[in-house]
Amino acid sequence: MVASITGLMALLLAPAGVSAQQVTNVSIPCQSYYSEFMVSARSDTIWARLNTTSTLSQIMGMDFRAGLRKMVDVGDAASMWSERDTGKVILSFVTRRTEMHFVFEPDSGTYFNEDQWKLYPIGTSQTRVTLLRRRTLYTPQPTTEIADQSKYFSDMIARLIAIAEGGQ
Repeated sequence: MVASITGLMALLLAPAGVSAQQVTNVSIPCQSYYSEFMVSARSDTIWARLNTTSTLSQIMGMDFRAGLRKMVDVGDAASMWSERDTGKVILSFVTRRTEMHFVFEPDSGTYFNEDQWKLYPIGTSQTRVTLLRRRTLYTPQPTTEIADQSKYFSDMIARLIAIAEGGQ
């Protein structure tokens, strides 16, 4: 009896318009791409290339459209475009001079990427870099599209090396 009165009281005291909600958990496909490589450049040089949106967009194979010129603080964002997608690149994590995470959210909302860049200085002119990309999709990808993404990932690394070592 006490339990039913307590339950009735809770219903009577609940704010108007409150309704029950249902939460569902759905698994979605995710691909991970990882690489560890050396760059013949100081880590400060690589850092400066990654946090400057014009060179970051080049590294990502995209064009800078609008937004901040430098990605410094979590939440900093810029709009970017490629022949495949338009969307926003957002700095989601930063440890100054050693680690940056960028999230790309396309306008289509069909997937998102997270790139985790980590820099490890070696001596005065070398840097070991690790890059982890997680690509989350809402439908499974055919093998040919996965191969395209692997090539895109490799090309992104090559562009970073060329930009950092070339001093652009």
